[in-house]
Amino acid sequence: MSVIARTPSSPPAKGPHDERYFDARDLAAELKRTFQICHECRMCVGYCGSFPELFKRIDRDIESGRAEGAEALDYQDFVAVGEECWQCKLCYIKCPYTEDEGASELLDYPRLMGREKTVRARRDGIPLVDRILGEPQLIGKMSSGAAAPAARLVQASRLLRKVQEKATGISAEFPLPPPAPQTFGDWFRAHTPGKRSGDAGEVVLFATCTGDYNTPHIPEAAVRVLEHNGLRVFVPGYGAERDEQAVTCCGMPTLDGGDVAGFAAKARHNVEVLLPHVRAGRKVVMLQPTCGLTAKREWLEHPARPRPGRSRRRWWT
Repeated sequence: MSVIARTPSSPPAKGPHDERYFDARDLAAELKRTFQICHECRMCVGYCGSFPELFKRIDRDIESGRAEGAEALDYQDFVAVGEECWQCKLCYIKCPYTEDEGASELLDYPRLMGREKTVRARRDGIPLVDRILGEPQLIGKMSSGAAAPAARLVQASRLLRKVQEKATGISAEFPLPPPAPQTFGDWFRAHTPGKRSGDAGEVVLFATCTGDYNTPHIPEAAVRVLEHNGLRVFVPGYGAERDEQAVTCCGMPTLDGGDVAGFAAKARHNVEVLLPHVRAGRKVVMLQPTCGLTAKREWLEHPARPRPGRSRRRWWT
């Protein structure tokens, strides 16, 4: 049994406004504590590559006699495990040791992996590949619609993918989602609401970057289902209010690259776009669970620097 205590002496740092967030020693201690609990549980071994990588490294130290658990892990181990995390956040939803489950361990594995990446990015800089992958909305706008045939040609060409890998760092083996010939926004602008639309209330739809530019059939189906059930659907920037801004990426890919300032800017933009709809009584419907959890949790813990005269905690209320 490891010598690492399961219960933290104080709640773990959640966001960059906690003075401990960028403290390397505090981070290392929390990584080891979390990794030890995960190693003892192992329920998430099939969720992503970070868990097998983690368990392999702890088993290595135990079998060599260097440790009883995660206490011998070092910086290189943290980086190797962190690089395998997808930030899908499924492990948090399933984990029995979280605050939401009322557990004393207070684990939040994906948030901790994001913290590790952020601290690393502050020290070493943000790699080009993370800067590119952190902008899925921009990539979607550039590759969908009229540009979709050319973008699909690049994706289908092994040679061009190899060139892309050399230039950007994005693996030629990584399956990229195909861009859509017609974006969801174009479809929604031409869409005529169903007859029952508005009978049961109103909602605002956050279609997500993937829904907008890669799988528009999903938000299209969602609109039809919602309207069939009597709900009027608002999509910021795509409706009759031509001067209204559209939402941007939820920010998770940006945060995954360690860019907390970029993430906070996206969070602020989305809150300011969605806030009038929320104040009008409309529920926000998000079609991607990672985006939904990011909005519910990370937008609160990574607020942008408050505007003059405003409390740090009031910009989203």
